[in-house]
Amino acid sequence: MNSLLNLGSCVSAIIAGAFGAHFGRRKGLWLACVICLAAVSVQISSTSKAGLYVGRLLLGFANAFFVVFSTIYCSEVAPAHLRELVTRILGPWLNTNNYQGHGWHVLLLRYLRYDNR
Repeated sequence: MNSLLNLGSCVSAIIAGAFGAHFGRRKGLWLACVICLAAVSVQISSTSKAGLYVGRLLLGFANAFFVVFSTIYCSEVAPAHLRELVTRILGPWLNTNNYQGHGWHVLLLRYLRYDNR
C-alpha cells in the first residue's frame, strides 16, 4: 500500500512543475487540499481493497503537491529579511513530520493488530 503513495507522489511531482508555472503555487496548494480531502474520504468510506488503493494513490498525488508547493510558497510570502530563515526551517520541519508519520505507522502496525495476536 505504501508503494501506491510513492507512485502517486512520483507522478504528481513531475506534473507539479508545469501546473505551478501555469496556474500558480497557491492554486496548487488548494488543489492538493481538495485531492487530499477526496483521498481521505475514499479511504474512510471504502469497503474494499480497491478503494483503499485508489485513496492511497490520490493521497500520494496530493502529498507531492504539498511538498513541492509549500516550500516555494512560504519563501515567496515571507518578508525579505526572513526568507532565508523560513526556507531553512521548513525543510527540516517537513522531514521531521515524515519521520513522525513513519513512527506512528510502525507503532500502529506493531501494537494495534486487527487479528488480535
